Amino acid sequence: MTDDQFVDLLRRTRHDFDNHLQVISGYLDLAKLEEAQKYLAQVVTELATERIIFESCSGEAALYFYDQMIRARDAGIAIKYNRLQVDNINYLQTHDEPLNSLKEAAARYNNQEDILKVNVSVIEEENGSLIVDVAVEDTE
Repeated sequence: MTDDQFVDLLRRTRHDFDNHLQVISGYLDLAKLEEAQKYLAQVVTELATERIIFESCSGEAALYFYDQMIRARDAGIAIKYNRLQVDNINYLQTHDEPLNSLKEAAARYNNQEDILKVNVSVIEEENGSLIVDVAVEDTE
């Protein structure tokens, strides 16, 4: 990841954080405490699901998977990483994976909701090959 890409990632993360604070502040200004609590709980849950990225990967891989997650969100796809066990991300970077495949799947997926929710695991085997497992969450 280049310095410019890293700064862009930080800028987008800061923007999202600012938006969350504005939503919570708006609920509080309107004395909608229950809505503020629900929204805050949702944000905390999202942060908890992102923890796997930073606890199971090298710094380079963590930044890559976090960037993939944010870019997927922009494309209407919510990635939840279940397992990340990867040392070498060169193939993933070269092919912009798993985002590239997820975009293709989302284009074919007839979903009633705005956001396609997917669970993703990426595991590097001893021989260096990658297993990428993607499962669409049941929306019912």
